Amino acid sequence: MMNNGASGYVLKNAIKEELMEAIETVAKGKIYLSHEAAQSLRKNNGDEKPILTCWEKEVLELIASGLTNNEIAQQFL
Repeated sequence: MMNNGASGYVLKNAIKEELMEAIETVAKGKIYLSHEAAQSLRKNNGDEKPILTCWEKEVLELIASGLTNNEIAQQFL
């Protein structure tokens, strides 16, 4: 993601204050990573691919096939 030009990463469960901090940081031309994302990058050290669960892989495959969030949710009901 960062290699493809993203300037920041915030998890979807981020609180309003974190989202505002991320926007302000990126607007200043800096990079912003949520605490959890930064920890994950440190663990991987950029050399290894993150380990995904079977469920995460399945969701990624559905996203890649062009399904919307609602269509993906229907797959798991």
